[in-house]
Amino acid sequence: VMPKLSRVAQESLVMWHSGGLLQHTLITAMEIVVGFALGALLGVMIGVSLGLSPAAEAMLSPYILALQIAPKVAFAPLFVMWLGYTIYPKILIAILIVFFPVMINVL
Repeated sequence: VMPKLSRVAQESLVMWHSGGLLQHTLITAMEIVVGFALGALLGVMIGVSLGLSPAAEAMLSPYILALQIAPKVAFAPLFVMWLGYTIYPKILIAILIVFFPVMINVL
């Protein structure tokens, strides 16, 4: 149930002229930057912690692996139900996408 491309182009032009397109683009960019920064920070902190403590790594690795292999998009409806339709579910998805590669590379 996708809109026609002509309708998308028409609405994009309307939003461009009203200034709404730039506003929404900046909000999306902010969500991406915040999610990236928090995901990288958490990934570094937890990666270093697990690297320094083999016992913690052995205890937490099954849970981390389970979260890592789960499709990140599957969490989106849950985050929206829990946090509402705000910026927070989008930031959490960005955190999940960034967290695991950073953590594994730090480990």
